[in-house]
Amino acid sequence: MRGLAFALLALGVADLVWINASLGPRALSDQDPTTEHAPSLPEPAAIAQAPEPVPEAEPVPVPETKPVPVPVPEAVPEAVPETVPVPVPVPDPASTTVVFDLGTDKLDADAKDQLTEAIATLAADPDLRVELAGHADARGSDITNYRLGLRRARAVRSHLVRNGVDKDRITAYSAGERRPASRVDGEEGFRLNRRVELTIYQKDDR
Repeated sequence: MRGLAFALLALGVADLVWINASLGPRALSDQDPTTEHAPSLPEPAAIAQAPEPVPEAEPVPVPETKPVPVPVPEAVPEAVPETVPVPVPVPDPASTTVVFDLGTDKLDADAKDQLTEAIATLAADPDLRVELAGHADARGSDITNYRLGLRRARAVRSHLVRNGVDKDRITAYSAGERRPASRVDGEEGFRLNRRVELTIYQKDDR
């Protein structure tokens, strides 16, 4: 009898081990009355919360845009080019030299032709003045040559006045033989010294 009891007891322990292994730890704990079970808490119910109202944005006052006046450029008067007077060409003294024959103050045709240009220049500009210097060659006395040079200068002045040049614009004098144009002896040198030189200038230049 005792042997049978042990056999049943061993069989019961073996079954218990097999059940425990099959069910796992959970089954063992469920059958263990000493295991404390924490009460399962219900899942908190999801509380549907209404979204918080977004405060309506207040409109930002936009400053009134005032039209900016566009400056109108002042009309610049068109520049009028200044009228510059064209200078009247003044003949070179060499081109306004007239020569005379020996011992005379008479103007020949060539001398009058040379004076035509000077007359036109003086007529074009009333502010021009003319200076006449009479000369003679070295033959003869100083006083004779001085007087001859003066007669020659006066002959040219008379010709200019007859052709419309105011006598107040003319200065005439004699240099005699003291300022020869040529120092070459001989007729050619003498001819160049028997002359009247015209110098035309502006009245404010002297």
